[in-house]
Parts: sequence; C-alpha cells; structure tokens
Amino acid sequence: MFVVVVLLAFELVTRLVLFPASKDIVRFASYDAKAAALTETRALRVAIVGNSAAEEGIDQARVEAILTKSLGRPVRVEMFLADASEIVTWNAMLQRYFWSTHAKADVYVINYFATLADRPQFEYLRVGMFFATFSQWPYYLREQLKTFSQRVEFVLSSTWATFGARDRIRDRTLRVIVPGYEDLIGRLNSAPERTSTPSSGVEQKFSAFEMIVESARQQGARVVVTAFPLRTGHYELDPSVVAQARRGEVSLLDLRRTPGLSPSSYRDGIHLIPSGRIIYTEHFSTVLASALAVN
Repeated sequence: MFVVVVLLAFELVTRLVLFPASKDIVRFASYDAKAAALTETRALRVAIVGNSAAEEGIDQARVEAILTKSLGRPVRVEMFLADASEIVTWNAMLQRYFWSTHAKADVYVINYFATLADRPQFEYLRVGMFFATFSQWPYYLREQLKTFSQRVEFVLSSTWATFGARDRIRDRTLRVIVPGYEDLIGRLNSAPERTSTPSSGVEQKFSAFEMIVESARQQGARVVVTAFPLRTGHYELDPSVVAQARRGEVSLLDLRRTPGLSPSSYRDGIHLIPSGRIIYTEHFSTVLASALAVN
C-alpha cells in the first residue's frame, strides 16, 4: 500500500506540477485548438512541423506576412513543434492532430536536418504519452519498436505519466543540480554525430515520412520539405526524398546553404541566434512562396 501511495503521489506531482512547468508539454495541449482553427480559416492553410531548430529559426508571423504579400491572398500559418524531435514524432503529431481528427491544412511543411529516415532510437516514450492513439499502436509495435522492452515501455508510457516522462524529469533535475549543464547540452548539439546521417552501409526506412506523404495526398494537401542549414552545412539529402520530389510527390527546398548565414549566426551547431533567425525566415519564406506559386 505504501508503494502504491508513493507512486500515486509521484504521478500527481508529474501531472500537476512538472507538466505545467514544461513549455513543450504545455504547447502540446494547444495543438488540437490550433489544428481546428487552421481547418476553419478561409485563408491558405500552412502547418509547419519541426523541432527547436524550427522554433528558433522561423518567425511564424513574419512567414505569414511574407507569404500573404507574395501570393496575393490571405495565408494562415501555424507551427507544430516538439523539442529534440524527428520524423517519427512528426508523423505521430500529424496523425494525432490532423489525420485522426479530420483537421486539415493545405500545405504541410516539414522543416528537417540530417535525415528523414526512421530512427531506431526515436523518442517512443513521448510519442506513446502524448501523440499515438490506440488505433496507431499496431504500427508502432510492429514497424518502429524493435524489442520487447521497448514495446512494454511504449504501452506503459501511454497511461503512466511519471514513467513516460522519466527522461524529462531527469533532465530538469540535472539542470538544477549540475553546474554548466546548459553549456554541456550546447556542446552536444554541436557534436558531429548529433547531426550525422546514417552510414552508407545501413539500410534506411522512410515509413514515417511515406505515411505523411500518403495521408496528405488523401487530404488533397501538399507536402513541402525544407532542408535546414546547420552551422557546418555537412549533410546529404536523402536519395529517397529527392526521388519523391522528382516524381512530384513532394516539394523539396534545399536551404542548407542559406545566403547571409555564417557560423556566427548560430549559438550552437543547430540553433540560430536572433539575427540568424531573421535571415533564415526571409529566405525560407521567399523560397516557400515561390514553390507555392508554381502549383
């Protein structure tokens, strides 16, 4: 009984104290309303999906203003972001907030770097806790989770918040008790392996990205992929995504070398400082407007 009481206490603290203190988790709660509002507007509806690189690199209001002026029609832009996320999580977010609720955008912009291939180490606990609906469990249990322990943890995370958020709880604790922890995270973000693509001998799967493309096609929406510029600039475009672009299934905008950006435009290997954000937003919006004007 004591153990049960302790576990319930931790669960209450996680849900009532830690979750409201997390910027990332708080904004997840707003995404249903954002997707619904985007669906109802009569403007051109653009949903931008990404991670903290998009958050710190893209000024949403400025993108909306530039697209509206360039295209000569009202444009509504909403951003659906999750820190430290990649394509499997973005697919889960779009499934959760759009495909499964019948919300709709006209254009889905995937702002990525490194690769759009499925990653074996994707954040399945957060996906299970916030995004994956029960109807999507078979996909994750069959296609994405490779071990029995991962499958068990994924199921547990969907109902047990303390378990699912244990990595986040550990991170918040380390930020409090470890001096210089923020600087350490910055150095890790700058490490080559953080942004490297899989080795050439490893077979890559793109099931999450392919699900996004197919789901958007069924909605009659477009998928635009933007390759984000890193401080080093060194990563190759995925051949599978390039092939899809050549077939006209997606629009691929190569922004890896954005004019005006330099190493001093970054605070680490990935994230832009405010002046870099202005430069990238202008270039991103201009190239995106040109792509949308074509079709």
